[in-house]
Amino acid sequence: MAKVYRISPTQWSMCAIGVPADGKTMGHISKDLLREYVHALPPPATIQVKVHGARKLKDVNKGSANAFCEVLFDVDRAKSSVVANTLEPHFNMAARLQGHGTHVDVNVWHKRSGRLEKPLFLGRAVLAVPVISDGMCTRWHALEGRSELDAHITGKVKVS
Repeated sequence: MAKVYRISPTQWSMCAIGVPADGKTMGHISKDLLREYVHALPPPATIQVKVHGARKLKDVNKGSANAFCEVLFDVDRAKSSVVANTLEPHFNMAARLQGHGTHVDVNVWHKRSGRLEKPLFLGRAVLAVPVISDGMCTRWHALEGRSELDAHITGKVKVS
């Protein structure tokens, strides 16, 4: 028997398979098929996350990046200001987020110079909520890609 549940805004997990699937993929499956397998929401939680900075980011702008981070918990989100021209930005961003999720996404982006250009994805770290709520110590988490196409992702993000 398969169980389907949302672990973060961008990931779904099927217990029978055990490999996270993109939320967009789950949208293609009939809702009637999924209904009997969907878990109830986890209890509501309020979490405090601090993103200190990042290091060893991918060089996207001639030796630098205009980096910012975005923290997602269920449907709540917080965004840092842009730290310009560095591959080792110090975000020093604290966020208090509420939701029903079991994981927190910390995404790092490069802000492009054009007003209409979309930000460039530099990587993400997916952290389990129990680790954060039990007084997680400050540590570096490796950035990962969203799919096999993001094999070029490098760097780490410091979170507490």
